[in-house]
Amino acid sequence: MIALLAAAALAAPMELHTTHQLGVALFPEGVQYMFEVEGRIPLWKSEHFLLADGHVALIGHAELTPSFPRVGPVLRIAPVAFWDATLKAYGTWYFGAFSSILPFDDPEFEATRLAKRALVREGERTGGWGIRFDAETRLKGKAGPVIVVLELQYRRHHVEVPDGDLAYFWEPTEMLNVAADGEVINRNGYLFFELIKPVKGTAEVAANDTKLWVGAIGMWQSSPQTGDRNIRVGPIASWKPANGLQVPTLLIGAQAWVDSNSVPVLPPYTFVAASWAR
Repeated sequence: MIALLAAAALAAPMELHTTHQLGVALFPEGVQYMFEVEGRIPLWKSEHFLLADGHVALIGHAELTPSFPRVGPVLRIAPVAFWDATLKAYGTWYFGAFSSILPFDDPEFEATRLAKRALVREGERTGGWGIRFDAETRLKGKAGPVIVVLELQYRRHHVEVPDGDLAYFWEPTEMLNVAADGEVINRNGYLFFELIKPVKGTAEVAANDTKLWVGAIGMWQSSPQTGDRNIRVGPIASWKPANGLQVPTLLIGAQAWVDSNSVPVLPPYTFVAASWAR
């Protein structure tokens, strides 16, 4: 299978485009800018809906937050419309500001807001560097306007701090207690209802149509070494005022905490992001 995909990729021309995303999370607080350069190689010369978008993509990923920059390569294999697999290798430098890095020795440490503030007051917050390896796979299905995505992610963290003494830490993007050399497993589910608003006076969908996706997302994250977990669900919406890569897509959502060792039920996890490409 891998040899077949490689042969098809080498025989096809590469498509190159970039993606930018600027986002704000209201809880936890934070701003994120993300930039990707993607080289995409089509796999099949077929118009069949299951194969038409089959591709292999090599992506350069970079993101910047108040707590850290993160960069690395991404390899995505999407041979058919309903399945893809992605491998990532990221390097991270933690500034030692905001949420990173908050070290502790007890894997059952409850990283509540008060407990984290206490660590900061005690001067425990520090900088450092980390390497993260991700492997994820997705199943996707569409029936009329209904879209369902099931996603499984495995992440391996390795983090070092200047004094070399780190057992566990609070990871601001995972929102979990994570072992300095440990794993995180994410199980995510997305349900969307796709709405398309045709251009006034036309019967067919046109290139500048407004698009709106509304639905819900469920996330179950856990760290085997610490036993920490969080489960959250809630509504999500994506709006694109017109078609085309350079037209920004607005993403907005709010997720209530169903179960967490550290995060209180309120306020909910809320976010707003804009993404655009060329």
